[in-house]
Amino acid sequence: MPTYTYRCGPCGVPFDVIAPMSASRDDRRCPACDAPAQRIVTAPGVRRTPTAVREAVEAGERSREAPTVTTSVPPPTHRDRRPTPVSRDPRHARLPRP
Repeated sequence: MPTYTYRCGPCGVPFDVIAPMSASRDDRRCPACDAPAQRIVTAPGVRRTPTAVREAVEAGERSREAPTVTTSVPPPTHRDRRPTPVSRDPRHARLPRP
């Protein structure tokens, strides 16, 4: 949801209002003195997407028309510090392997 910045005319106090775009309006009241406030145009708050999320989204977009088929377990990365758990359940031994 966007954040709108307003400044009170008489007292000069800036304040922010978080509201949906459909509820944005220019006639807000100052929370300090209840006088009419004027909306201030500010730069948008743009954030960068984390690398892992961006790579996952791009991989999904690349495989949208022709999905890739995984035939083996990917090699461990530096983030995989925990060892792979070994199951003792005999039913797991009957599962198909890649």
